[in-house]
Amino acid sequence: PQVLSSDLKNKLDDALVYAIIKDSRSFGDFQKVGFQHFLKIVLPDTNYKGPHRTTIRKRMGILYSSYRKALIDELSSVSDIALTTDSWSSPCPVHFVCITAHYYDKEFGYISKVISFRRFIGRSFAQ
Repeated sequence: PQVLSSDLKNKLDDALVYAIIKDSRSFGDFQKVGFQHFLKIVLPDTNYKGPHRTTIRKRMGILYSSYRKALIDELSSVSDIALTTDSWSSPCPVHFVCITAHYYDKEFGYISKVISFRRFIGRSFAQ
């Protein structure tokens, strides 16, 4: 099998991390049989198997840090912000809460960004 250049491998890994984030996929989806079959069709003469879940986690941490810094920089110039919250639970006793910031940019374009998303375990008293 042909060995991929490190540049191409990094681009493919980044694209898969992007897909995980955008499509809310689990870290292990790309290691499953169906996706491995897809990779063999798309990249037939290589041994590319996609990034390992620890690689994905590491890259997501780097992306999170840069996104957080950019968001803090962006919000520092906003004078008025409205916050909304939402909560929901999974069939298991796992609950989630999300805080979203809503504001207008300098051109009066409406912007809405998640500023916190947390999972918590325990009882929910909401009806």
